[in-house]
Amino acid sequence: GSDSSARERNAVQFPPDHETDVTHDKLIYAAAAAGANLIGALAVTSRARWSVRALDGMLAFAAGFMIAVGLIDLLPEALERGGHVAAVVALGGYLAVHLTQHVIGTHFHFGEETHHVSEAVNVAALVGLLLHTFVDGVAVASGLEIGGAVGALVFTAVVLHKVPEGLAISSLFLAAGQGRRRALLAAAALGAATFAGVVLTDQIGALK
Repeated sequence: GSDSSARERNAVQFPPDHETDVTHDKLIYAAAAAGANLIGALAVTSRARWSVRALDGMLAFAAGFMIAVGLIDLLPEALERGGHVAAVVALGGYLAVHLTQHVIGTHFHFGEETHHVSEAVNVAALVGLLLHTFVDGVAVASGLEIGGAVGALVFTAVVLHKVPEGLAISSLFLAAGQGRRRALLAAAALGAATFAGVVLTDQIGALK
């Protein structure tokens, strides 16, 4: 009767658990991506000797891989699903990262920092990279949602540049005289932002 229909209408207002819960596999991928930030930081704080050529090669490969995945797989998929809105969001994300990392933090760059820098540069770089790494987490979760080769490529691209991220932020903190503990905490914050990006993407549909 009418009572039964009312119960059915109320029932459909609540999504099934599998639509809101983050899967165990996604948490593992999130932890792996976040851990790569700490690996990069440990490479600096442990005072390991890195060759400049090796660092340049790692950065170049990671950058090329990410550009290829973004332009060949992610952007076309986003435009197909979201149209003009997706294009505006992509441009807005790029401009936000560019503003925080290259306008406010004018001295920021990936790789080991060899000059003394101010605390303001540290803060600007950390804020920019927190935004950057949160989007990394969103990308990982969205790629895994699509699955298949796209998911694997996105995860690989993110992890490849996570080590340089951790290396860059920890190196900046050391160059500003912040000490090894704060340098590691800064890298850990980047990892936490990545993890949050993965978790919140499953909770907030607009991020997918």
